[in-house]
Amino acid sequence: MWELDVGWLRDALHDTEATARGPGSVDAVMTKNGARVVVRGRVTAPLYMPCARTLEPVEVDVDTELLLVLSPATPSISPVWRKGARKKTPPTAREVAAKGQKAGIGHQAKERELTHEEAAEDVYSGTNVVLDEFVREYIILELPMVPLRSDLRGNDKPAIPAPPDDAKAEAGNQIDPRLAPLLEVATRLKHETKE
Repeated sequence: MWELDVGWLRDALHDTEATARGPGSVDAVMTKNGARVVVRGRVTAPLYMPCARTLEPVEVDVDTELLLVLSPATPSISPVWRKGARKKTPPTAREVAAKGQKAGIGHQAKERELTHEEAAEDVYSGTNVVLDEFVREYIILELPMVPLRSDLRGNDKPAIPAPPDDAKAEAGNQIDPRLAPLLEVATRLKHETKE
């Protein structure tokens, strides 16, 4: 188990609206399967986010499963040209599009949904597996898009409350007082066009 101290959380979440209310943790087990490394565990982080309606701090408790299947990154291999060998030019956009159409690839290809295991696949480089960026991504993906205070979360609490029923009955043909100046202009223009 590793502790995610408040400083790490602050640095990791610097470009979000979330702030740490205390240390978090990563409880994970890493196993090696050939060259691949499988990481399973949980990430927890107690955070604050501003309420979308009132901007007051809302407690957000991140508690998510961590699953990574990491393969070693393949180094980019630059071609070695023999003396006198003809240099192959990269294909043009038209050639790539034509090749894709022959293979049934392109705008007509259907998107498919990744399985949980496919979404967990990524790469690592070097001899050490550093989980910082992965843990940061897992925390950010768990942040709510519209954080709300607990007393504002129900459907019975709309952002703009409806007027009371008696106000609806009284309204009838009354004009909102804020629109009265516009009504005056409209009446004046209507009267001037008749003359």
